[in-house]
This record gives sequence, C-alpha cells and structure tokens, in this order.
Amino acid sequence: MPGCASAASAGPLLSGMVLPDLIESLKPVFDDTASGAEDRAFQTALTIARAFVEARSARSAAKLRAEAIVLEAIAKAGDNCILELPMGMPFRPTVVKAGADHLWFVISPRGSDWVIGGIRKSEDGFEQRADLPASWAGLTGMALEEASGVKGALFCHNGRFIAAAANRDAALALARIAVKEAELAEAGSV
Repeated sequence: MPGCASAASAGPLLSGMVLPDLIESLKPVFDDTASGAEDRAFQTALTIARAFVEARSARSAAKLRAEAIVLEAIAKAGDNCILELPMGMPFRPTVVKAGADHLWFVISPRGSDWVIGGIRKSEDGFEQRADLPASWAGLTGMALEEASGVKGALFCHNGRFIAAAANRDAALALARIAVKEAELAEAGSV
C-alpha cells in the first residue's frame, strides 16, 4: 500500500511515543474535511483507549485474586519452606508483603506437569533464597531421576532456579530434597 510504513520502519517512527501521543495521532489530518471525520476518529480512539483501560482493570483484578490465593497458601504452608499454589501466578510481591521469609520454593501445576521454582531474594536480581541442588543442574529425564532419587523428575535448569516433575508427588519430593540440601548448605556456611 503506497505511503504506509513497513513493519521494519514502524519501530523508529513509534519510538518514544506514549499512549496519549498515539491516540492523538488518530485525529484526522488537516486536509481531511470529509463529513464525520472527527467523529470517526474519536470512535476509533475510544475503542483503542477502552481496550487499554479494560485490560488494565482486568490485570489489577487478577493481581488482587492472586494475592488472596497466595495469602491463603502461605497460611496453609505454616512454617514449611515450600509454598504450594494451585496454578502459576504472580506470588513474590505477596510473599514479601506477608513477610514470609521462611519460604524458599514454590510448586504449582503447569499444563500436564508440575514446576518447582525458587523465590528470588530481590525484585532486581536473579539470586534465589535457596538454589535447587547443584547435582541436578542441567539434567533431564532418567538422569535427573537417578541424581535426585525421585521417579517423575523431568528437568532442572542449569541455573538451578526451576525444575519440572511429572506430578504433584514428584514435585513435592524434589522440593523437600532441595530444602534439606539448602538447609545443609546454610548450616555449613555458618
């Protein structure tokens, strides 16, 4: 289409623009004198702005739902170092807000398997409160089952911040082993 920006050149054209600038760009150009041009432009802008407002509202409501679920899971965990969630969701802000510093790992279902993840020490970095065992790093399938002693262990990332298991029991077993090893490592560093 003549006069249209290609996908490659659109990036630089839109760089630095914020939502109000983008909405304002929908106003009719100076020489568009067609009847109803401003009304059509307004309706277009309204549709776009509404989509952003509704998405922001939905995200805020989801954040509140997640916070309630995480708080309930923290209460259920008691002084256990493992937080079990019914699904993947944002959890760290609530864990921090609740002062649940005793939590080291989170488990939750993900599709057909379960995930075991560490909890970052801070929002800014990648350092975990506790790492998964070094002997698991980068292993998958049978190799991870053998190294961990857990049937159903599927995968452990090289960075030792996430692992996967075939089911809840295997995820809990991996998380419990990880807690024991982290406790031993912590005791050895004192």
